[in-house]
Amino acid sequence: MMTGGTISAAEMKEAGLVTQLVAPEDLIAAAQALVESLAEKSRPGLAYMKQLVRAAQDSSLEVGLRQELETMAAYALSNDIVEGLAAFREKRKPDFSDR
Repeated sequence: MMTGGTISAAEMKEAGLVTQLVAPEDLIAAAQALVESLAEKSRPGLAYMKQLVRAAQDSSLEVGLRQELETMAAYALSNDIVEGLAAFREKRKPDFSDR
């Protein structure tokens, strides 16, 4: 950033700055697949993750770990964790339909 140089998409992927590379013509299909994958996840779980990522930007490691424990404790009381664990045990996709 400070040198004004450019970084290729492959270099960004190698550095962990991006998770997936797709050809321009495959972009819409790849984005749709990502959206569909996220739609199958627990909404509260995703919201908690986003909250923790945002908070970690301005926190020490100690504060971040404490927030993570508190968040995990709150999520452990949700219906989604019960359904997720049951689905794992029964080797099926979870049904987070009570949204």
